[in-house]
Amino acid sequence: MTFTVGQRWVSQTESDLGLGLITDVSGRRVTIAFPAAEEERTYAMDNAPLARVRYRVGETLRDRHERALTVREVEDSEGLFTYECEDESGEPVTLTEVMLSPHARFVHPEQRLFCGQFDRNGDFQLRYATLQHQARLQASPARGLIGTRTQLLPHQVAIAEQAARRPHPRLLLADEAGLGKTIEAGLILHRQVITGQAERLLVVVPDALLTQWFVEMRRRFNLHFALFNQERLEAEEGNPFENEQFVLCPLSLLSDSEANLAAAEEAGWDLLVVDEAHHLHWTPEGADAGYQAVERLAGRIPGALLLTATPEQVGLDSHFARLRLIDPARFTDYAAFQQTVREHGGLPEQHRVLFRHTREDVGGFPERVVEPAPLEADPDYAEQAQLAGPAGLFPETALDSETWLAGDPRVAWLQQMLKANRNEKVLVICAHADTAETLEHFLQLRAGIRSAAFHERLSIIERDRAAAWFADDEQGAQALICSEIGSEGRNFQFARHLVLFDLPRNPDLLEQRIGRLDRIGQGERIHIHVPYIAGSAQQVLFQWYQQGLNALQAYCPTGVAVQHEVAEQLDAALNDPEAPLDGLLEATRQAREAQEESLQEERRLIASLTRDEQAAADASISTIRETEAPDDLAAYLTQLLDQYGIDHEETGKEQWTVRPTDHMKTEHFPHLPDDGLSFTLERDVALAREDLAFMSWEHPMVRDAMNMVTDSELGNAALITLELKGVQPGTLMLEALYRVTTAAPRSVPVGRFLPLAPGRMLLTSDGRDLSTMLTHDKLNQIGGRIKRKDAQQILPRLRDDIEALLPAIREKAEAGLPETIADARQALEAHYNAEIEALRELQATSDELKNREIEALEAQREQGTAAIDRAGVELEGLRMILTT
Repeated sequence: MTFTVGQRWVSQTESDLGLGLITDVSGRRVTIAFPAAEEERTYAMDNAPLARVRYRVGETLRDRHERALTVREVEDSEGLFTYECEDESGEPVTLTEVMLSPHARFVHPEQRLFCGQFDRNGDFQLRYATLQHQARLQASPARGLIGTRTQLLPHQVAIAEQAARRPHPRLLLADEAGLGKTIEAGLILHRQVITGQAERLLVVVPDALLTQWFVEMRRRFNLHFALFNQERLEAEEGNPFENEQFVLCPLSLLSDSEANLAAAEEAGWDLLVVDEAHHLHWTPEGADAGYQAVERLAGRIPGALLLTATPEQVGLDSHFARLRLIDPARFTDYAAFQQTVREHGGLPEQHRVLFRHTREDVGGFPERVVEPAPLEADPDYAEQAQLAGPAGLFPETALDSETWLAGDPRVAWLQQMLKANRNEKVLVICAHADTAETLEHFLQLRAGIRSAAFHERLSIIERDRAAAWFADDEQGAQALICSEIGSEGRNFQFARHLVLFDLPRNPDLLEQRIGRLDRIGQGERIHIHVPYIAGSAQQVLFQWYQQGLNALQAYCPTGVAVQHEVAEQLDAALNDPEAPLDGLLEATRQAREAQEESLQEERRLIASLTRDEQAAADASISTIRETEAPDDLAAYLTQLLDQYGIDHEETGKEQWTVRPTDHMKTEHFPHLPDDGLSFTLERDVALAREDLAFMSWEHPMVRDAMNMVTDSELGNAALITLELKGVQPGTLMLEALYRVTTAAPRSVPVGRFLPLAPGRMLLTSDGRDLSTMLTHDKLNQIGGRIKRKDAQQILPRLRDDIEALLPAIREKAEAGLPETIADARQALEAHYNAEIEALRELQATSDELKNREIEALEAQREQGTAAIDRAGVELEGLRMILTT
């Protein structure tokens, strides 16, 4: 090494010091100042870990004023470089190296290689693997559906597929209970976010469902919403709705305040979701405040999803009111709408805005076995407890715990039932948290039965732990004792015994309870145990449900409507449990039959899943399973975590635990908590174990970690040695990684048409490509390590040879670019032209909505073709190979 005052060098061991300036050369020592870090170092000349900085023609440098300048010529005068450059306006600028910015960072592979700032060989391998996986995922038609903690059910995937074909989906989701409207909405939201179709989401729900939605979106879809209430709006300045990307708020927050609604309107959203939309009231004469609020939002926000009850529950007229919100230009007149529906025999199937699936269509539900348990109450308890009227449904709420635990026959019955079924998982649901808490304490502490409590007084984390302990097959709880919150959103289909410790008065709530076990894919018949006190209001309600509605034995979508018709008779029977029930039961059966006839007519008119959609959904599910590839993900995660110094171990069957360490390569690893994270890579395990995260290619940790690798210089420069027969020692080879890149809006899926997978070549010093003979994996197996000190001495001597190979690498990489661009352009245009033509031929939407969607697709087509035309080749990594 020859050192001269005024030269610029970089440290090979402390790259964060920036660009150094030699200030003194004395004897066998050299002193370098690093102005950016305000540091100074003195090195022995013989083994200084330094690399000379020399910019090449065509490279961009920065002067001390941070102006970007392009190098046109380099002059070497007595060991000092002078750069003839051009500024951004094309004006010539002469720059001596003393005038270079001290904040220079060298991130390009060749720069880092020349500066001796190379990485471990494992980092190079990680970079290549990351680029390959990113390209594969971007090209996958399943993108956006891989990372959801959901069963892959055809009717749900079909809706997500339909929505994905629309730039701004506007849909009405009206499935029967138990088919998962919330999951359907979550699938659409997740895919819209992952693919860049939507960046700002507004979800509006009834107050009672805020927590359920918050938990479901976080747990199943890794969508972290900000909860908004009046206190938060008053505490923040400006427009609080503009400060968060994903907002979840109660409808009352908007319907009760013009100021709040105006602020939400002005915030600029991509997609609106409204749950329980059938509670919004509209008639041709007027609408309630909730409907008006949603109408204003839906008029401003491009995409809208309305989740609502089925037509038979609220009637076709109510559905028309919802359809007005989705496509107001088409749905203007109710009478004309009725006529159109009957002429078509239902709503048009293609490009429809209303999606409605029934249990009969979907299938796969288990058989229900109802096991009533009439119990006699002790006379003393019957005298103390109120057993008639509404209070008789929950007599324990008016008594102290010791009294009802000792006297209520349901308690002793439950204890015996659990002991008789000790090898079965049993879900117990009761209406009140006090009941659940007291009952669980009794079973755990007095009866010696492994049980867990699950109620609203527990935190979300505590509920997760209770659910996980219940799900554990080996050492878990036998029984989970839930308050009514246990029937909201959670699925326990690994159990087949349900105990209804009491009965709710609302038939839909009863179905919601049963739906925790009565799910698609249950696989086992479910046993519904109903203990009740004979001669009490409990018996009346049981007989009404069982003999009148048949709501326990089978799904009863008409329950609420029938209850309204016989409400007075039912109230009278509850108040006088000893009176005959024949009149009530007969009236209930007649009302149910009439409602069911109307239901069948409505079902005929509302389109369900078509055969083509079913086939497309089945194909999508196959693609999802192929793309999620948990074994490949396990191998990649091992590689990623090892390279970043993160502790990881398999702590159980199909379960991982990862923890940060003191020797991590980065201060913060994406989405890794300080106390670590436990997860599974298996979808089925994740569905049963809610205490484990579901780690997939689309989990935020994996996505952001992959971006962290490719957005940084990590692994883009490396060195190995290689012993090859017939190859002279000292021969230089360069393994180059490159890829086609372009800048496009996230909403345009350029990666599906433009091959983004990294290319690879392995060039010898005479320009021969040996990449076919020596694959990347083969090189990793036979390559040897080279000491950093030796590499730093070798690199300066080989710099000219390496620079001579770089033009050949770029020329070979760019050779096929014109053909790649032409093929990608043709594929993208064919895709969008087909989608646009299909829209033009459809009559199922108004011209206004159709034209809006066509214009959005045309804009995406133009943006996509422009992005493909701009595509270029970028060098992603260099690995120098020296034969020995």
